[in-house]
Amino acid sequence: MESQPPSAAPRTSPTPAQQHVSSTSSAWNVNAWHWEERPQTLFAKERIPQLLTDLRVDFEGGYCKISRVDTVEGDATINIRKQKKMVRVSFRFLLVGPHGSFLNYELNVTCSWEGEMKVGEDTKKAFGKVRLPYVCEDVEDGQYNIEITCDGSEPHQQALRQKMEGVRPAVLAKLADFVAELASR
Repeated sequence: MESQPPSAAPRTSPTPAQQHVSSTSSAWNVNAWHWEERPQTLFAKERIPQLLTDLRVDFEGGYCKISRVDTVEGDATINIRKQKKMVRVSFRFLLVGPHGSFLNYELNVTCSWEGEMKVGEDTKKAFGKVRLPYVCEDVEDGQYNIEITCDGSEPHQQALRQKMEGVRPAVLAKLADFVAELASR
């Protein structure tokens, strides 16, 4: 009578070692002790536009909104060593995350905005850019530099650019959401 080797027997549930490997997402780096780098650039380049596009400021007689994200430049990685996760985004920011994980970012994002407002009986429009040129670890309290520019200098265009300043808190909140999501990956 031939018997099958133990490895050929079907398993109905994963072993504790297999469960741990799946939780660390690495079959070769059991216990997450050795240096491992996990690319996250694609996630960052997909997620940031999802978070920022269509952020809107409404006001009496008009609105301003981020119409699209034009560029997200840099790199994002999660590094693991000695059971510590270090998130690195060469899209610029260093934050200490939960459980002592280190989040290091350098972020450069450019968005387009549009707005319209009533001026007398007419509806006037304006367009411009929202730039986050350097979101980094040395910025206190997440109050990153946000540059808002306008493509024209007419009074209604400058008035709409000033109204667009109201999007700052929403942009900062979405960046905080991005940091939390990246840290949890």
